[in-house]
Amino acid sequence: MSVIHKKVGRGNALKYGVDNQKTFLLEKECLEKLAKNYECSCGLNTFHFPKIVCSYDIPNERGFVLTDCGNDLYYFWKKIYIEGRNRWNDDKLRNKIPVLEDQVNCIIRSLELNNIQHLDMGKKSTALNGSNLCLSRKGVLSLIDFDNFSFSTFKSIDFNISSIASAPI
Repeated sequence: MSVIHKKVGRGNALKYGVDNQKTFLLEKECLEKLAKNYECSCGLNTFHFPKIVCSYDIPNERGFVLTDCGNDLYYFWKKIYIEGRNRWNDDKLRNKIPVLEDQVNCIIRSLELNNIQHLDMGKKSTALNGSNLCLSRKGVLSLIDFDNFSFSTFKSIDFNISSIASAPI
């Protein structure tokens, strides 16, 4: 299992008037809630969010060691469009994502069941460039970066399979 290290409080905490410790505790609670109440509905029998391997909360430093969910979709977009690498092909990449629509619906279903709104998924967010969605080598789509979310009654977000299918990945 490969892991990543994520330090908490690099921007959103101050932007929204929340201190780093509160941001850390809320993100931890969110990821733990997703892990506790998760049921895969896409048929891949996988987890579409990062799992906490361990966390640390010491003076002046807070963060997580999380399971690695792969490269974000912006990475693939950059390879195809910005760097102009001919070996990357939109159709080839899409074909490497099994049951794409079912995976997106599985992610949305999990958020709904846990009353979690991922607030970086709106029209002006990083979701449109794919930086909060990751793709593993096995073709598993994952939603990451829960330092900007809300525990509230789930509201349908302007995010569905058509936004992924038409995204420049």
